Amino acid sequence: MNIVNLILRRIAKKIVYGYYALVTPGREKYHYIFILSHMRSGSSLFTHLLVSNPEIYGYGETQMRYSSIEDFHRLAYRVFFTLRKVVPPPNTRYVLDKLLHDKCLDMNFQDFFSHPRVHHIFLLRKPENTLSSLIQRLNYSESEALQYYVQRLNTLMIYARNISSHRPFLFITYEDLLDNTKAVFSAIEQYLQLNYPITESYQILPTTGKPVIGDFSERITSGKILRNSESNSSVPLSASTLKKARGAYEACATILSEHSWKMENIKSDETN
Repeated sequence: MNIVNLILRRIAKKIVYGYYALVTPGREKYHYIFILSHMRSGSSLFTHLLVSNPEIYGYGETQMRYSSIEDFHRLAYRVFFTLRKVVPPPNTRYVLDKLLHDKCLDMNFQDFFSHPRVHHIFLLRKPENTLSSLIQRLNYSESEALQYYVQRLNTLMIYARNISSHRPFLFITYEDLLDNTKAVFSAIEQYLQLNYPITESYQILPTTGKPVIGDFSERITSGKILRNSESNSSVPLSASTLKKARGAYEACATILSEHSWKMENIKSDETN
């Protein structure tokens, strides 16, 4: 019976997506924003800040796997379906997703790295709080948290090298998002050439606080940036774990900083 229900649900989903494919207007006009990050990076807060801008539409992590251009269109259908919108808001220019796992991207899908309508924003968080959060919030062991963090940062470096040979990307840290908010917002607005500003307050979505989609703590339901330290205290980590995690962070941050888009790039483009 469970197998039958699963098959019926998959058939129903295909029918619904087919419907959205037919009725969704102007799918070729949308650009796509991908937040490339790791779990417990602050990506849920970052996503909410972005999608509260009227030009950006999304809700969180779709957990889709990208292997062809058609998957970009499927992203639009999934976002519109999840948010129960047949026709997106009139100012929508971007559809957003975030990728936190290696399995979500086929590395042979070169259009993900080079397509002119795809924009990439890398988000990193320092290892001490990331590992503590993985252990406390997701019940990872210390070794599991370290393995995921190091592997994911290694993958992000590969992404960065592939993207940088084709187009610019933006790199920010969670710490800068909290401590240098105005500068980060300005960089994003110029990188995406937004007509509306990003603000520190954000909308609460039907998906806010839902497990799998993103952060499920009470903090994400505040509707604004909370700069006070998180309620969970840091977990004591071994010296070996910290050394490996910090090494992975520094290596990744160095690569991302070297290839990241700089604000003057847009300014020089606008003067041409």
